[in-house]
Amino acid sequence: MKVFENFANYYDIFYKDKDYETEIDMLLGLLKGKIKEDALILDMGCGTGRHAFELHKKGYRVHGIDLSREMINIANSKYRETDGITFAVNDIREYQNEQKFNLVLSLFHVLSYQNTNEDICKVFQTAYNCLEENGLFVFDCWYGPGVLTDHPYVKISEAEDDQYTYKKIAKPQMDANKNLVKVDCETMIVEKSTSKMTRVEEMHSMRYLFEPELEYMLNNEGFRLEKACDCKTMGELDYNSWTAYFVARKI
Repeated sequence: MKVFENFANYYDIFYKDKDYETEIDMLLGLLKGKIKEDALILDMGCGTGRHAFELHKKGYRVHGIDLSREMINIANSKYRETDGITFAVNDIREYQNEQKFNLVLSLFHVLSYQNTNEDICKVFQTAYNCLEENGLFVFDCWYGPGVLTDHPYVKISEAEDDQYTYKKIAKPQMDANKNLVKVDCETMIVEKSTSKMTRVEEMHSMRYLFEPELEYMLNNEGFRLEKACDCKTMGELDYNSWTAYFVARKI
């Protein structure tokens, strides 16, 4: 089953409290003075378009791509009347466009869904080919030292709307030989009026990554790593860093 094929319909409900606006403000602070005010941005793995919308509010033009047709349908439905944002179904490992972008972003751990070195390098190739000269590529991922220090554990998330209650149970299993965490996600949707329950199951296989290997792969694809920092504190990476931003420049 394709990741997010069924969960896409409930994605925004579970992440309704995620502060996309603050995340974009922090990210733009990291990039202050490095991108144009009206920059054209490629959002790789855009999901339902919430990062793209926050970028649009700051005056940027954004094209979002995602492998999930269900996610793109939701994004197009929400923002179809918003000038300056477009969305399309594309594989970020294979995407091509004659239009060159000032900035390429890949947020909310999209890179960690690339489980092999080959797939990661393909994503880097896409970013390189889509960027203008000296353009910036920014992505985040699960950060190895933090994941290995504070192992993933079973998480239960609950949400509701007017018609349904939702419960998601995420059960992780670590694969140390491949630097992967395989998360078995079971979502239960209960209709309030009838108590009828639907179950949705998906497997999310997440790779945790390390700065030296990423720098090596970026260099091989024509990038120079300019900065790496903790996603929450924006400070230096350490063993408490579970997620990390990486900023690379096309050279």
